[in-house]
Order: sequence, then C-alpha cells, then structure tokens
Amino acid sequence: MNEVLVIQSAMRTISFVSCLEFVKWDGQSKDYIHFHPDRKRKGCWSYIGRLGGRQQLSLEQPNGGNCKCFCSPGRAMHEIMHALGFYHEHARADRDLYIEIVQKNVRKGKLANFRTMKDGETERNFDYDYSSIMHYGPYFFSKNKRGKIPTIVPKQEGVDIGQREMLSKTDCMKINALYKCFGDTAENRKIQIICAMVGI
Repeated sequence: MNEVLVIQSAMRTISFVSCLEFVKWDGQSKDYIHFHPDRKRKGCWSYIGRLGGRQQLSLEQPNGGNCKCFCSPGRAMHEIMHALGFYHEHARADRDLYIEIVQKNVRKGKLANFRTMKDGETERNFDYDYSSIMHYGPYFFSKNKRGKIPTIVPKQEGVDIGQREMLSKTDCMKINALYKCFGDTAENRKIQIICAMVGI
C-alpha cells in the first residue's frame, strides 16, 4: 500500500500543476499504463510516450533496506514523465553547451543512456534545465561502484543535477506546453504561477 501511495502522490502532483488527469483503468480501454516491476529488467524505467495497449512502467520494489524506486514520489514522477513523452534533459541536442559527458568513466554497455536525441518543440522553447527531474546525476552509470568518478560534469559552476524530489519550474512548464494546457490568458497566468510555486 505504501508503494501505491507513492505512485498516487506522483500522479496527483503532475495533475495539480497541469491540465492532465490520471484515471483508473476501467478494464476495457485499449491503451493504459501498467505499473508493475519487471522481474528481469531491474530498476526504475519506462517507455517514452504512448505506445498503445498495455504499457509497462516498472518501479523496482524496496528490498533489504534499499528503497529502490520508492525513495520519494520523484522517482515515480520521473518515469511517468517518460511515459508522457519526455526524454532525459541531458539527451537534448544542445546539451554539450551545458554539460560534458565523460565517456571513459561510463560503465561498459551503458553509454547509450547518454546519447542525444532530436529536439522536439518542448526542448527548443525552453532553456537547458540543470534542475530538471529528468536530468541524470553526476555519477549515474559510473564505472566506480562507490560513485566517485563523474560521468556528467556541468559547465556552469555551483549547479546540482540529478534531483528526484520534485518537478522543476521548467518541467512544469514543459508538461503544460506539450499538452496544450495553456488556455485563455487567465488560465495561462494561473499555470505559470503554480509552476513558479512548486518548482525546484
């Protein structure tokens, strides 16, 4: 039940800051998200965007004192953002202007996690966001198991990357832009105020 509450908290947060609404599967709709930990492919992961049919979103359950994908609603939020169509922030085509990927420090077989993607409208219309819930941390997939060798180095000093606590202001605005939540002027202003309040 605790895991269900974490997932529900993540969905409620996204609904609160946007026009999106999550509804319980009625048992008949063809397309739906299925929250279920994968037995073979461990970790927290999701497919990008709407694939059609039953679409798995995997959140590895706590084990032996390790909270895994349930340390905070932010981890579920990150994966839900993938399902909503968002790539990692560090996958932006212009990312090399803002970060350096230290390829020699990346664990074998994991370099694909750092590839760039073709920018969509939601990326082009917003500045690079170090605070994004969709950004990897500095030691993600490091060769060093203790996480002492960085794989991502920000080019701007004094910034933190890789938070999994809350949507950033820009994350919030991107959701609303992608799903065309901006309505009349009053609604537009309301969303901007909410994003400014809840963001990291």
